[in-house]
Amino acid sequence: MAIINTATNETAQGEVRAIYDELIERLSFIPKPVQVMSASPELFTKYWAMIKRLINHPRLSRSLMAYLRLGVALTTDYPYCVELNTQGLQHLEGLTPEQLAAFRADPSAADLPPAEQELVRFVVRSIKEPEEITADDVQRLRDLGWSDPDIFDATFQGAFMITSGVLFNTFNMHEE
Repeated sequence: MAIINTATNETAQGEVRAIYDELIERLSFIPKPVQVMSASPELFTKYWAMIKRLINHPRLSRSLMAYLRLGVALTTDYPYCVELNTQGLQHLEGLTPEQLAAFRADPSAADLPPAEQELVRFVVRSIKEPEEITADDVQRLRDLGWSDPDIFDATFQGAFMITSGVLFNTFNMHEE
């Protein structure tokens, strides 16, 4: 059981209720890593604005972001998000278990255009070994057509998943 008070779909009010309504419309449920943020309604509204920016990103597709989140979840051993993003990719892209297993073994196996595959690899690597990222790595992404804001936004999504995972585990959101 969670050890911090969070809003459920039944108890949400005010700004949290409005965000939950948007989530229900999009996903039909409230993901636990999102629910934990409701413990602080003011931060939750800022968090949701960031998430909406990423969801509606002009250059980073939903599929790319789902692969990116799955890659980070696998790298950080975050089972809830592994399952959630696996289901998302099965639903969004119709991926087979074999395709997902190939991606899990090697993120370059993502069924994405080469530039998107490279961005996924970059973000996963930035989570595994951030001190190993070089100017050449960033330039390679630029050469593939990614802007600095694109690169930052994708990497931000990956890094923010670590924050979400820490909060999720700290407050026992998995125990319900």
